[in-house]
Amino acid sequence: MRKDQPSQSTTHSDVMKQSKQRKRRTAAAMIAGTAAVVAVAGGVTLFGIQNHSSAPIQATEIPMYAPADSDTFVIAPFSANWWAKVSAMAPQELMLQGLTPPDGLKIEQVGYSRSQDTTPRAISGTGPLRVFYIEATTETEMGKVREWLSGASGYDHRILHQEGKVLVITEAWVPDYPVPAKSMMSVASFNPAVTDQQAAMWYSPQLEVASLAGPGDSEKATALSTYLQKGFGFTPGTAWSGTSRDGDMWSGKFATGGVDPAQIDFTQATSAMMSQRKVLASAKDANGKNSQSSYQVVDPGVSAALSAASVSVAGQSSPLGARPPSNAVPAVRDAKVTAAVDVTAWDRAVSGNLAVSESVLTRSLSANTTDMNISFVYASPK
Repeated sequence: MRKDQPSQSTTHSDVMKQSKQRKRRTAAAMIAGTAAVVAVAGGVTLFGIQNHSSAPIQATEIPMYAPADSDTFVIAPFSANWWAKVSAMAPQELMLQGLTPPDGLKIEQVGYSRSQDTTPRAISGTGPLRVFYIEATTETEMGKVREWLSGASGYDHRILHQEGKVLVITEAWVPDYPVPAKSMMSVASFNPAVTDQQAAMWYSPQLEVASLAGPGDSEKATALSTYLQKGFGFTPGTAWSGTSRDGDMWSGKFATGGVDPAQIDFTQATSAMMSQRKVLASAKDANGKNSQSSYQVVDPGVSAALSAASVSVAGQSSPLGARPPSNAVPAVRDAKVTAAVDVTAWDRAVSGNLAVSESVLTRSLSANTTDMNISFVYASPK
């Protein structure tokens, strides 16, 4: 069990408290004339400022089961396309890609979250907690979804946890999934706008550090946090909320924080990362003489992320990183930062797990001080 999670009986009380708090915030928001958040039976309908569709906002219970410290959280309306895109964000080990839910299953939404795993596991080094969610129209219909997925290809690679009409799917090393004591429902700045045509995403660079590198006070996490501030310009506590109609390109605004070009310093960013390199062994020439020939065996550690990402900043002639940024992402107005990340190489460098292989190939972004666009390139299903 997660250290910050209570028993099931305590959890349901917490969920009710969260719902009451959300109702109070809703009333205040409506009086103020801002975005409205309306509690409904069995879920929450959210009227967010990011709604770029004329379709009504859909109610969803998925946020109740996603941890509040999720660095990435996606909710999408169910369709074959959205199943493919969201399942590609999830670990390949879940064996969800390539599956096609049969006609007749009444699925409403799918989702994905990634957060720091604080629970001791039987096998160490398993990485962040990565979860795929399915929401059906009713608990009875979810039973049918669960029955299908329990026998679908790759069933022994995943564990299914049913919570009413929501199915929480985890990797095999997560045998239990208590409802989070603090869920995404408790994040005040989280206001997704999911419709039958549009998905919503939440992304926090700072929490990504915790998910992949561990607690923020570790040397590795501190170095990476410095790199994100001095390289990308992300201020501490930055979180972004966006929407998409296809899963490839997402547009939105920073819910908290943002990009501050004044704090960008590529030299400091590089220095912070290179401080994590460790020389494991060194030698002079074969005869042991003092010559100009020397050899080193180096563990690059998190500094390997320098070659996994490339960052360009307005007004600077040279990028930070080994490769030029991708031009696939549409630029925001008055863009300050453009970047491209090789997702597999990045996750391997930051987590230290060289076995990681992601189905999202690249993540590109274009950002100014208030807005950011994010584009994904996906691997072809195997």
